[in-house]
Amino acid sequence: MGRVRKENRITMLKDLLKVLAPSVVVGMFLCVASVTGSAAVQNEASSTDRPVRLDLGFGQSPPGSHVQIPLTLALPRGTQIGSATNQITFPTKLLSFREVRAGLSVDMAEAEVTTDVLPDKGNPENSILTVTIVGKAGAVVLRGVLVDLVFSISEQARMGETLVLKNVATARSPGDSPQQVDPVTGSDGEILIDETPVVFACFFYMH
Repeated sequence: MGRVRKENRITMLKDLLKVLAPSVVVGMFLCVASVTGSAAVQNEASSTDRPVRLDLGFGQSPPGSHVQIPLTLALPRGTQIGSATNQITFPTKLLSFREVRAGLSVDMAEAEVTTDVLPDKGNPENSILTVTIVGKAGAVVLRGVLVDLVFSISEQARMGETLVLKNVATARSPGDSPQQVDPVTGSDGEILIDETPVVFACFFYMH
């Protein structure tokens, strides 16, 4: 009698599992889909929240020489720009802007680069260099090194001091009706007044 009841319980459990199994599988699928969907939404949100970056780099050179500062563009996934503008504030007595040299990204996109230097109305000791880069015929500006900015360092600059290039960056979308891109940020540049570091070339690249 006990053995019959045990077999009946086993049979009932098997029947119950047959009924519940599809529901359990569906529930697990919905749970996985919900987690995956939430992760995708979070990744998409975090990607759109990341700023376009128009960063100035670092240079090192002694008084009375020239120094080159790179301007680079970094883009979040799925973001494009059609133009970029950087307003760069520098001390007039210690630095003077010489020229702009197009980088690989600008050359590949055939973008137009213009520069303009004006006195800083808020501080007569400073000047403001405006660098504007516009994609050809509404085309996009590519990420990477956009331009190199060449400055002359005054003989009055002191060895060991660091000159900061204040950087304010903006960007607009490509196309016939460009819109302001937001957010956009850019790190300041720095020039260390010191002897140019010696770079040793590899023997195998020299031959």
